[in-house]
Amino acid sequence: MRVWRLVSNRRADTAFDGQGAFLAGGRWNPPGIRCVYTSGTSALAVLETLVHMDKRHFKNNFTMLWADIPDGLAVTSFDEGDLPEGWFMTPAPLILQRMGAQWAREIPTAVLQVPSPLAPGEYNFILNPRHRGFSDMLIGPPQPYVFDHRFAG
Repeated sequence: MRVWRLVSNRRADTAFDGQGAFLAGGRWNPPGIRCVYTSGTSALAVLETLVHMDKRHFKNNFTMLWADIPDGLAVTSFDEGDLPEGWFMTPAPLILQRMGAQWAREIPTAVLQVPSPLAPGEYNFILNPRHRGFSDMLIGPPQPYVFDHRFAG
């Protein structure tokens, strides 16, 4: 399975170390826990980045990266039915961070599949760099990514 990550050029070399989520936290982890947020498609990776961007950042340089998750690597999945009411809202319910933190601390799998709050039927994949299977993932070469000028409109 291939997953995608879009980052600013200055973060391309460390895109899969989990430091950003460790410092800031996210929907599925509180600060202090390393996670790498990826998406099931490159388009979803763009969408997930767009919702966090200020228009002045569209002129910045970005890098798209992919990672291949080996077929034999187990994945933990949270489906919408497993999640509390309003799971998709912003700010996210804190229980999502607790669920993700429990998964990350217990390290049962290297990958957590979660529904995207932005695109029904699409999934994001949280990677746990502490899992022994994480090193089995193949990370592809960085590719320049330029946002279409119409996004800055």
